[in-house]
Amino acid sequence: MKPSRLESIVKAEDPVHIFVLVHGTWAATAAWTQAGSKLVASLLRTAKNDIAIDAFIWWGRNSPKRRAFYAKELAKNLADFRDKHRTASITIVAHSHGGAVSSKADSVNLTWPTLII
Repeated sequence: MKPSRLESIVKAEDPVHIFVLVHGTWAATAAWTQAGSKLVASLLRTAKNDIAIDAFIWWGRNSPKRRAFYAKELAKNLADFRDKHRTASITIVAHSHGGAVSSKADSVNLTWPTLII
């Protein structure tokens, strides 16, 4: 399977909060996960502290096997965030099967609270 990747949309050296945007099946270029989207603008407007926003790009197909594979990839990325930013809170904003990938990632090996919207 094609490897996933994280695209940094908003960088922060020491973020207080990290948002991870996870698109749905067949939507790797979903407009709401891009730098100029209304969602990103709203998050930036309402943030009171430094935030980071990243998009998790996975090569979605409507397959439980692929969702499970990419859930493990997302879990690895979230663990890396936790290692680098121990005090930051993490919120995953997901759509459609991106929510399934995120929920499964949360159950893989995460040992801290993660909010999935």
